[in-house]
Amino acid sequence: SPWVYQTATPLSYIEGDDIDVEAMRREISALREEAKNRIDALGNKMDSASFGSDDIVNNEASSTILPPSPIRKTAEQRRRETAESMAASAPLLDQKSEEDRFMDEAIERRRIIDNAFTESDVTLLKDGELSLLDNTHWRVMLNIGREPGTWMPKTWGVSGERLLLNLEVEFTPKQLFDKEIFLNGLGGSKVLRVVNNELTLGPSMTEGSRNVRVKDGGWKICVGEGPMGTDILRFYVELEKEVRHQGGDVYCPAGRIYCTCGYFPQNGTSLSNKRMVLRKKQNELEKKEQGLWEALDADESLFGLNKLKIRTELFQLGLDASKLNEQLKENMVRDPEKSMLRMSRKRDVALTREGGVCCKVTKGVAYEYHILGIFGLASVEPKAEEKR
Repeated sequence: SPWVYQTATPLSYIEGDDIDVEAMRREISALREEAKNRIDALGNKMDSASFGSDDIVNNEASSTILPPSPIRKTAEQRRRETAESMAASAPLLDQKSEEDRFMDEAIERRRIIDNAFTESDVTLLKDGELSLLDNTHWRVMLNIGREPGTWMPKTWGVSGERLLLNLEVEFTPKQLFDKEIFLNGLGGSKVLRVVNNELTLGPSMTEGSRNVRVKDGGWKICVGEGPMGTDILRFYVELEKEVRHQGGDVYCPAGRIYCTCGYFPQNGTSLSNKRMVLRKKQNELEKKEQGLWEALDADESLFGLNKLKIRTELFQLGLDASKLNEQLKENMVRDPEKSMLRMSRKRDVALTREGGVCCKVTKGVAYEYHILGIFGLASVEPKAEEKR
């Protein structure tokens, strides 16, 4: 039904009347102005047209702003014209509905892919998972040297020299009371004990190895602060003096040295099973896509509904494949391969085999963290004297 705008000035032209052209123009102008003023107020409001008596028709304006016909059409004529128009457009409407059906099927397949796993992969650590490192010993190997993106001086480490520093630490359960911004406050922060309060600097071409005094530091599990909402371990130790090889252009500054790596409790909720399902789904999509391409090549018609359907499905399969690839990448970050991890002695928690090392540089009232290198680690049994 056409939209109907009620006007205060009804049309007054009746078949057989002598038509005053100037009067008609004035009425048309008035109707246009009145319709323009009502558009904003009415918006998208649609009223069903009421084809009734001649009196009702006389009090209705056309839904368009075109000049009305001087000779009024009867309600029956309007109904017949509307029916003819709908009949003429029926084939196009049916074709569009068929295309919509194909798109609805594609959208439904996309929804199934998106909702294949209703449970959230990002879960908060359970009770006890924040303390899995308590009383564990780890050997930390610092590899100090120039890395991409560092803000250290331009001359620092340009020779390619590296400092290799080894130390053993214990993640104690004792509360840390020394506030450190790197740990995001005291809540959950614990004391990191450096065994014998020393580290060993590896030998170079010009000198042998030597021990360097190190103070105890702190550590904390930062929940959800890693890539894609994973958990990370942050810890630091404090060097009593600068460490460097004689004549070298790489040094580790005195003060606190900060380390960060991934933290993954091994609580039996591994996402590896989901990874297997995703890869299986990926293989199925590849086979289906190959079949559709073969069907498209076999269809010799230039145009047709079947070709449209195949191309629509191929397009959707491409979207589904991209979505699965993203899910696989995300899964690999949230549940790394075992080769990327280092397990605790009890195998109840794992840390990433490599992490980042940095130092804090104060500039006026502000501070920056400058990249110093990378580190590796491995779980070790405490020495006999440490067990006593």
